[in-house]
Amino acid sequence: MGTDHRDALPCDVYREGNLMELFTRTVLLQGSVDETLGVASDLRAYVSDKVGQEIGLWAVGLGAPYGTLSFSTVVDGLAGAAAMNAHFMGDAGYEERAAKLRSHMVGTAETQMMTVIHGELGDQRPPVGAVATITTAVAAGRYDQVVGFGVELSQHAESVTGMPIVFGSALAGTFGEFGWVGIAADAAAADDANAKLLADPKYIDMISSATDMFVQGAAHRMIGTRVA
Repeated sequence: MGTDHRDALPCDVYREGNLMELFTRTVLLQGSVDETLGVASDLRAYVSDKVGQEIGLWAVGLGAPYGTLSFSTVVDGLAGAAAMNAHFMGDAGYEERAAKLRSHMVGTAETQMMTVIHGELGDQRPPVGAVATITTAVAAGRYDQVVGFGVELSQHAESVTGMPIVFGSALAGTFGEFGWVGIAADAAAADDANAKLLADPKYIDMISSATDMFVQGAAHRMIGTRVA
């Protein structure tokens, strides 16, 4: 095993109680861009108003099939997600808008929740035009070492780029999957952050030292832009 990153493990990773979760629901839509974005934006606005909290709509332009959109928000664990979903049981306005969305969907929606280990979600509201870079990888090493590495890498990337990074673990789906989410103000800021990381020797060394911590060939990156 390479460098031992357990010293970077935050002391409250194993704290009791609910953890904040990044909730996403991702769909693949077909049809004209204007029509599909209009339908998705209308649903986003209705849900946001109904639950009284910010819902983001992101167009995933790279790393996913063309036409992929993702709705995102923050919930307080599974109980928070259940409480949010309860708002729409028997809600005619929601069902009407959801039916319009389903008429454009290819396949079914995929819902995911990521438990935040490092970084702040809170009241952050990325503006329309913000660019999110989402990188996922599947652990092959010890949990504590992977978490320690993930936190340390996030902190270093933040220091190099000045861009906030959220690091967390998938609550469902592939067991052992972890993810990093970086939000840039716009595409130019995302380009600048990427260039700084690629030119940073310590970042490159940290990535190289972690090759045995993750399943080879399982890492994936997507880039999306907030559209509503």
